[in-house]
Amino acid sequence: MQHLSDLRQYVADISSIPRLSHEEAHHLTSRLADAWQGALPSDLVEQARHRLIEGYLWLGVSLVKRSGARLCTLSPLDLVQEGTLGLLRALDRS
Repeated sequence: MQHLSDLRQYVADISSIPRLSHEEAHHLTSRLADAWQGALPSDLVEQARHRLIEGYLWLGVSLVKRSGARLCTLSPLDLVQEGTLGLLRALDRS
């Protein structure tokens, strides 16, 4: 069960990163909305973007655990990585 071992290692790696509270997520997305209107310096934009990405790393793990990776040919860690890539694409499109 190498796939589960890989997922456990990933969870251990991200365990020190604090999850986002609802309030923090709202604040960060508001910051990014201001940035898209040109109201924030680029360094603050990158800080907000980085924190959102870090804070949502747990989302992919949670979804994989909840679904049990049913009906999928990808490994659980591959599913988590795809979720993270989806988040990055969404932030880039905004």
